[in-house]
Amino acid sequence: MPLSTEAAIQAALFARVGTITTHAANRIAWPGRVFTPPTDRDYLEVKFVPNVTSRFLLGSTAPHQRLGLMQLNVHAKKAQDEIIVRDKAGHVAAHFPCDLELGTGPVVRITSAPNVTDMITTDADVVIPVMIEWEVFA
Repeated sequence: MPLSTEAAIQAALFARVGTITTHAANRIAWPGRVFTPPTDRDYLEVKFVPNVTSRFLLGSTAPHQRLGLMQLNVHAKKAQDEIIVRDKAGHVAAHFPCDLELGTGPVVRITSAPNVTDMITTDADVVIPVMIEWEVFA
């Protein structure tokens, strides 16, 4: 059975995350999977955030626009210099350039350059979220 549109979107985005070279595969925290952060706190956390579906055409089976975000949180040790963490976040963002097309059915398009946001300090580490906007017509 083929994947649903929603699952195919997630699969296309996650496949691209799997090719990021800033973090080893065992240093990526995927949603719904057990993950123990490494002691050096250097890892990537993946969050899939689908948003709204909009109807532009009259036909009920015509393609709908689906929008959403993928948030990639770049984690590091609390005492790490922000410039080092921000640089790593910048390299993660560069992996998702504007107009990059992913998948084959449906095609997921990155709609703008990712946003590398403010650093967040937690009890355990620092985090810089990278927000990636995507769009699908399906």
